[in-house]
Amino acid sequence: MEQRKKLLLTELIEKYNNQMLSDEEEQVLVQFLETYRRPQEWDAELGDKEKVKRTIQTRLYQRINKTKKNNYRIYAIAASLALLVGLLIFVKNYNGRTGATMIMAHTESQIDSLMLEDGSTVFLNKHTSFEYPAHFNGATRAVRLVKGSAFFKVAKDSSKPFIITSGDLKTKVLGTSFSITNIDSVLNVTVSTGKVNVSTEKENHDLLPDEQVYFDKSDMRLLKRRVNPDVYSGWRYHDVNYDNISLEELSTVVELRYGLPFHFDQPHLKQQKVKVSFLKGDTLESVIRKLNFITNVKLKIKENVINVTTDEPKIKKSSGLWQQTRTKSALNES
Repeated sequence: MEQRKKLLLTELIEKYNNQMLSDEEEQVLVQFLETYRRPQEWDAELGDKEKVKRTIQTRLYQRINKTKKNNYRIYAIAASLALLVGLLIFVKNYNGRTGATMIMAHTESQIDSLMLEDGSTVFLNKHTSFEYPAHFNGATRAVRLVKGSAFFKVAKDSSKPFIITSGDLKTKVLGTSFSITNIDSVLNVTVSTGKVNVSTEKENHDLLPDEQVYFDKSDMRLLKRRVNPDVYSGWRYHDVNYDNISLEELSTVVELRYGLPFHFDQPHLKQQKVKVSFLKGDTLESVIRKLNFITNVKLKIKENVINVTTDEPKIKKSSGLWQQTRTKSALNES
C-alpha cells in the first residue's frame, strides 16, 4: 500500500511540475497530501529535497502570474507539497510600492533550511517563521524573522547589504554567518564569523565573532557581551558537545533544542559548569536524566519550565567541573 501511495505521489508531483494536472487531479493531490502530514524522513526516491522545493516555488510563481482566479487551490497544493518536503510555504502578493512577491516559510516540529535567490542559506529552527522575497530587487536584500530562531550564512555582495528585521532589531551585513533568536521575551543576535551591525531606532552596535547583543525590553536598550556562539546555533547539529558550559548557557541550549527553559530556585546555580553531550536520538527526558546524574542539581519538568534545584549526592570538584561519584546502584535509583 505504501509503495502504491509513493508511486501515485511521484506521478502527481511530476504532473504538477509540468503543469499537466487536471482539476480532478489537483483535488486528489490536495486530499492525498492532507493525509501525509505525519512527521517523517524525506524519501530520496521522490528526488532531491531542495530541488523539489525550488521547482514547486518556480511553478507556483508562473501559475500565479498566469491566473488569479484559482489562487486558493494553487496555495493549497503548494502548502501541502512544501509541507511534505519539510517546510510549509505560503505565498502572498504585496501590492505596495515594490509589488514584490513575499514567501512565508514556517517550520513546525523539525529543523529545515532554504537557499535564497542570492545564494545565502538560512537554517530554521523548530517553530520558526521567516519571510523573504522571491527576488531581491532594489538596493538591499531585505528579509524578516517573524518568530523563532535562525542561523544565516549570507552570500557576500558589497553592493547590496543583507538586512534582517526581527522585532525591534535590524541586522545589517554584507557577508557573514550569525544567529538570531526571537522567542517570546528573548531577542538577540550572535556572530560566528565576519562583522554585523545591529540597530534599533535609538542605537546601534557593530559585532565581531563571539559577540552578541541582546535587546532588554524592560528599558528598550541593546546590551553587548562576549558569548560562545555555539550555545545559540548548536541546535543545527544532531550531535554536539559542550566541554565547559554554565547551567545558564545550558538553559539556552535546551530551550532552543526542546522548547523549555530552566527556572533556577537559587541564582548561584546558573554559574555552575558542566560537561555534556547532545546526541541525535536524545529526548528532553533523556537529557534531564543525564544531567541529574552528572551534576549536583535536580532538574524536573513542571508547568512548561524545567525547575533546577539543589541535589544532595556526594560530589567532587575537578578541573572546574562538578562531577558525580555516584555508583551504578545510585544511578538505578534515580
